[in-house]
Amino acid sequence: MEIEEIVGPLMEQIKRLKGVERVLLFHKDGFPIWSSGRQFTNEELMKIGMVTSQLHYLGSNLRPDEEKYVLIESRMGKILILPLSSEHKFFIVLVAQPNINLGGLYQQSTDIFNQIKNALHSSGKSFKALKPEINDTLFIEKVRKMTNSYQATDFDEKTHVLDINENLKMHFRKAYNSIERAIRDLKHYVITSNTGQLVSYYIKEPSITEEEIKILSLRSFYLSQFAAWAADMLKQKKLKVDSILIDYFASFQFINPLKNGLFIIEIGKMQQKLGLIRLILPQFSKRLENLLDDVYQEG
Repeated sequence: MEIEEIVGPLMEQIKRLKGVERVLLFHKDGFPIWSSGRQFTNEELMKIGMVTSQLHYLGSNLRPDEEKYVLIESRMGKILILPLSSEHKFFIVLVAQPNINLGGLYQQSTDIFNQIKNALHSSGKSFKALKPEINDTLFIEKVRKMTNSYQATDFDEKTHVLDINENLKMHFRKAYNSIERAIRDLKHYVITSNTGQLVSYYIKEPSITEEEIKILSLRSFYLSQFAAWAADMLKQKKLKVDSILIDYFASFQFINPLKNGLFIIEIGKMQQKLGLIRLILPQFSKRLENLLDDVYQEG
């Protein structure tokens, strides 16, 4: 029996869950294995696979902790990127309506996800030689350029750091103090410009170095770019991404788009529930947006 015949009925079970619009299964290199819901052309599937594979890779490599999933949210819908094993050989892309609790759906579907994972691993089929075939050279060049940018290991201070005056630094420090009082298990947070330049950062716990936080800021920026691109392709309309959540085993990483940049924050899971954190974070977005406005006006 072909692997598609085994995983197909399981994927359809997920598709039938309330609020789920489409489900796609990919090899880690972006090769599509199964698609349920609206039918994409082969080239559309290949493009979606190439972009979501970069998103999947970045989500699993931002932090050393094991990634559980990446969740992209907008007013038009939600997108879940779910690795199917610790080796990250395969991943599922699930598109749902905006009012659906994907956390609950994830828990509800754990058995099905495990069956799909086991079927893929026990099939003995190798997907290594299968590469997406895309004729759109501009598309490929854009993906390659973005990939080369985030894979850089050297951080050019002149290019990637935005210099701000002492008065603005003081206001950002005050913002840090407010966030730290509200979020008890804060690890670090970062503000970047809308071009990915590092504007300001704060490290509360020494689990990450200053050099690592700079690389993290750059890769988070490109993760947000791939997330917006994937959302547009999967929903087939231009979407404004409201938030990106990466759920690790020990912490949550939020990437929240601001008007002129990004608000990136890592929070431990031990002291506050996810629902409460979601209520707290938007309180600081307007304040940080105003500070970023001041940064641009100064420049």
